[in-house]
Parts: sequence; C-alpha cells; structure tokens
Amino acid sequence: MASRAEIERVQRELGAVSAWLDAQIEPADFLLNPIKRVGLALELPVAQARLESVRLALAQAAESYFTAEAQIANEFSENNLFSAPMLVGGILAVGVGLGGAIGLLSEGSVSAAAAGKPAVVLPPKTLETLVGRLAQTAASPDARVRIERFGSSVFVYIPGTKTWNPIAGKNPLDATSNLWAMQGPGVAASERAVAKAMGLAGVGAGDSVIFVGHSQGGLVAANLASAAGARRGLAAKPTYRVAGLVTVGAPIAHLSGKLEVPTLAIEHTNDVVPKLSLNANPLTENWVTVSRETPTDSLNQTSDLVEAHDLEAYRDTAKQADESPNEGISQFRKKLSGFAADTGGGSGQNVAGVARWFEISRD
Repeated sequence: MASRAEIERVQRELGAVSAWLDAQIEPADFLLNPIKRVGLALELPVAQARLESVRLALAQAAESYFTAEAQIANEFSENNLFSAPMLVGGILAVGVGLGGAIGLLSEGSVSAAAAGKPAVVLPPKTLETLVGRLAQTAASPDARVRIERFGSSVFVYIPGTKTWNPIAGKNPLDATSNLWAMQGPGVAASERAVAKAMGLAGVGAGDSVIFVGHSQGGLVAANLASAAGARRGLAAKPTYRVAGLVTVGAPIAHLSGKLEVPTLAIEHTNDVVPKLSLNANPLTENWVTVSRETPTDSLNQTSDLVEAHDLEAYRDTAKQADESPNEGISQFRKKLSGFAADTGGGSGQNVAGVARWFEISRD
C-alpha cells in the first residue's frame, strides 16, 4: 500500500523529469540538433501538462488516503506551528481561569520528609537495575522518591503519575503537575518537591547526580537536569553537577535544546506518553534513544496502551538494551558502571552506599 512518503517520492520524481525536459530546449541545444529540438519544443507543453495532471492526481489520492488529523499533525510537525509547552500553556490558562476557586490545575507550596529506614545498597551497574529500582519506588502507594548516595555520587529515582484528579491535592505526582511540568523547569509541584527531598538528603556542592525517572518522573528529571546549569549560574553557592539522565516512557523531546548532559531515553514505539512532547528525539552526541515495540497480550486497545507504558515492560526493554552492542548504549553503560567507582578512598572499587526514601507532598 502506498504511504505518504511513497506518494511524495513519486511526485518529486515527476518534478525532476519535468525539470529535465525543460533543460533540453536551451537555445544552445537547437544548434546541435535543430530538427529534434524543434519537435521536442512543440510536443513539450502537452507532455508537461500530462505530467502536471499526474502530480495533481497523486495529491488528490493522498487527500483521500490520509485523514485530516494526520495532515494537520504533519503540518504542525513540519512547520513548528506550536510546541507542547505552548499548547499546555493554553490548557492551563483556561483551567486555572475557570476552576481557580476549587484548585483546578492550581499549584501550591510543597514539602518533603524522610520516609522509611535507610538501606545499604550496591551501586547500580546496568540499565535493568536502574529501571528495577525505579519500579520498586513506584510501587509505594505514597508519592516517594528514592535517593542513593555513594560518596559524592548520587542517584535520584522519580516515579510517574500517581493520581489523575484534575483538582490539585496532597499528592504532587498528579495531573496538575503533569501540565505544569510541560511548561518548563521550576514550576511543577512535583519538581519542586523532589528538589526539596534532594536538599534533605544533603545533595549539594561537590555532588554529581544521575536522574532516573518514569513518565512524569522522567519529565521532572529532565527539567531538573536542564535547570541545573541555570541554577549554578544564579545561585550564591555552587550546587550539584548533573552527570546524566535516564528517562523511561517520558515526554522530554521538547527539552532537547536545553539538555546538555548525557541523556538516555528508553521508549516504546506503542507508548503514547513519550509522544506528548510533540517532538522527535534529537540525534546529538549527548543523546541516545532506546526504542522498540513492546508486545501486548490484550485485544483491548486501552489495556494495550497501559501495558506499553508499564514499568515492568520497560524493565525488559532495559535488559535487552544491556545486551545490545550499540556504541551509544555501550558508552552510556560504561559511564554508569564507573559513576560510583572510586568512592573508597581512591581504591577504584565500587563500595556500598545508602538508599533513602522521601515522601513528597503539596501543602
């Protein structure tokens, strides 16, 4: 079946043929073979009209093949008519304006507090381990983040959305934070609460941080990673250095111009959430995208979408990525493996660290 790309290819070929025919009746060509060139010049208008007729027919065929939604999406993508933050900004303006009195899409102050007992852990050396620890963090019914410290090397794990209630509540990992996080760094309650948790964990000057996040957590992590440079420039005292970013099923492509840190984005092609950024991931030296279509067992389309976004499915993808010989993935794994090394007084050996959990909330 003809795709839009194939139809456009044929149209380009017809245009090239038309241009080539025009080039055959230059004045100098008539001196070389006048009879044939005159004959061509007489027949050319008819031939060109037929070529143009076919090109128009192809355009009409494309109109009938593809839906209006696909055409509009293609137009937005090619001409950058608006970005995800611009679209979300409009939604927030309407939502806050209509529902401010009941807290609809309205942000507020945040807090963080230590939760549970610290645990001794070894440094993660694989992508599967990162996603596994992220899944353990997400399994908590509360809004919790996990922060691991190995000397001056720190991992911050941020789970995805916990509630879809449009009225902002105590849990900041909600629909409201989703929208504000798309607006940019420093706004969403979930991002500000994670920053507070990092402060409680003592993350600061001299520390290097790798952020790991799923869904909204990946977007929050990307915002924190992109904002770190600005904070270093504005803060009275130097703060932590971002050493890397790992996102799982998160819409972060619209931040590509602001992310200068090594970034690895794990995405399923049948997961709609990463596509919410309305942009494609960049092809840059600091960015690696791991993607595959994850199999789903259900005949229900809604269930399939949920399965494609599930952390356990992403854990399997991370495991396959660990086994991949791809150069970009290999380089990131190498960086990950050595990130928490040399924390034992220059011994070059990975030593145990401490994992702590923090409950975050909107006041």
